Amino acid sequence: MTTTPRAGVTLSLLMFSISLLLGTPVHAQEPATSFDELRRLATAGETILVTDTSGNTLKGSLVQVGPSLEVRVPHEEAPRRILERDVNNVVAERRDPLWNGMLIGFATGAVPGVLIELAQSSKFDAHGPVGLAAVGFLTGWLIDVVNKEKVTVFVHAPARQTLSIGVAPLLGKSAAGVQMSVKF
Repeated sequence: MTTTPRAGVTLSLLMFSISLLLGTPVHAQEPATSFDELRRLATAGETILVTDTSGNTLKGSLVQVGPSLEVRVPHEEAPRRILERDVNNVVAERRDPLWNGMLIGFATGAVPGVLIELAQSSKFDAHGPVGLAAVGFLTGWLIDVVNKEKVTVFVHAPARQTLSIGVAPLLGKSAAGVQMSVKF
């Protein structure tokens, strides 16, 4: 079987298009360990889940971060104030921007549509690529609407453990020694 140069280019472009779909998300941001650091990572109005030191989880909208965390809980008039020492972790629910899903969907529909159209005939007809681009556009939009990412934005810093080592001489009339102790 022989292939024409045009078919080889078409196949190469198709494989390249498919490889663009295989990316994985990258999460490089470390969670805050104090409310001072949390101010940079969380924004007012964001939906958050706060887990306290007892393991209870509260879901609400962030009002502000100060000496305490203020969270507006649905069906409650006043926001709740939670002290830093009472919070185990905070998780923010974030959505991906809609525009990038639509753009990625459009490209993944249009590029293969154009390649298929070029490979099939010498006369270019835009109906196929436009249709595939529209389907990709709507699919990308729908994926971004449905998906929410949960990002841990605060983790209570573990209590520092102190280690002390003690050494004391032991002296007696007939013997001598050393007493050692380790406390942690």
